[in-house]
Amino acid sequence: MITLVDEPVPARRLRPNPLLDLEHAGPFPEDGWLGCTLRIGTIELRIVSRCQRCMMVGHSQAALESRPRLLKRIGTLNAACAGVYAKVTVPGDLSEGDSAILT
Repeated sequence: MITLVDEPVPARRLRPNPLLDLEHAGPFPEDGWLGCTLRIGTIELRIVSRCQRCMMVGHSQAALESRPRLLKRIGTLNAACAGVYAKVTVPGDLSEGDSAILT
């Protein structure tokens, strides 16, 4: 869960792949990763851009109710960006629980 609108938001609402456990990092730590390399398991990713969100984050999804104010809140807090896009520079495997290293 993440907190963006004064209440928890299930991470799956933002459809991350992969999802890192950054419980104590605060909101939007990924904004500082641009240009960095992220290693998880045997894969290596180059962080290339922020992920600008659209109205879909607030639509109801399987087992998730509608959150019509969510995009506005992300917009207010972080220019409608949440998450990052990455380019695979070294393909490989990753598993749940693998450590992530940012360089």
